Amino acid sequence: MLHTLLRLPSPRFPADMRTGDARVDRYLETLDSALAGSASVRKQTLFEARDYLTEALERARATGKDESAALRAAIEAFGQAELVGAEQRRTHAASFRALAWRMGLLFATVMLIFSLLGLNKAAAWQSEALVFVFNAVFFGSWTAFLLIYVLPKPMPMPQDAPGPGRFTVHYPRLSIRMGWGLVIVVGAMQIMLAFGLIGRGYFSDWPLSVVILMMVLNVKTILAAIDAVFFQARVEADTLHLGGLGGRASIKCGHIVSVVRPSLLFQVLWPTYADIRRITWCDDEGRTHRRHVSFNPDLVNGDRLMAWLESASSENASAVRAPLRA
Repeated sequence: MLHTLLRLPSPRFPADMRTGDARVDRYLETLDSALAGSASVRKQTLFEARDYLTEALERARATGKDESAALRAAIEAFGQAELVGAEQRRTHAASFRALAWRMGLLFATVMLIFSLLGLNKAAAWQSEALVFVFNAVFFGSWTAFLLIYVLPKPMPMPQDAPGPGRFTVHYPRLSIRMGWGLVIVVGAMQIMLAFGLIGRGYFSDWPLSVVILMMVLNVKTILAAIDAVFFQARVEADTLHLGGLGGRASIKCGHIVSVVRPSLLFQVLWPTYADIRRITWCDDEGRTHRRHVSFNPDLVNGDRLMAWLESASSENASAVRAPLRA
């Protein structure tokens, strides 16, 4: 039952994934039945499997090898459908829990602050606690469900990885347009709130503390949208080139000291959303620098950049520990 719910709103096998080869299609159908998420989400794994298996068959035909043996070997290398599906479900479940916790807690905290500041009628602490839990669970669960199980991550295009060891990280056009739209809408609300401070407009009757809090949250939202619009990153061999609101920076792989997730309080106060990482590195003169990067779910090649950073940090830490053990 739960597995079916996690495949909504499109639980059936995507018809456009069929290749016409019954052997490949059987594997894809079995794999699809083991995957979680909407058809768009499941297609990300199905595309990888389809391309891997069809390429193996094409190589076998071109070299005159046995196709059935080549397909069996490809399936063994890619992974049995049940095992691949189980790994996808575990990964998505972990992402769901982390995102639901962060988004639910943030939303429930903001609503509780509004209530305590007098926007809503005061209630007993038991009622406040019940509303807090409801807001956290309901908003966090639905937000995480949409972002993890319904809306697919953007697929990298060939130009996003022009060569070995090279790839670009950016937001898709739709996200950038939505970012600008958010700036316009929230900016207009900010102007209305400013008029409310001087006793004009819709927000003039609202408590001053609530208006100020909303203005602070709007500033965070606007800065987060602008950060996404102007964010750009490019990895070339052993160097990461970053651009955006924080300015430009070039970070060499061997100079990365650490890549950590800041505290929850820092993430709430920092003027961006999503999964934040603090990158610490040294320049050629030995000076230490820090940069915070938000890894939103719709960031193209965001997972690849995260893996690149964490791998560099781990390798450098190991290199430092090795002489100490000696």
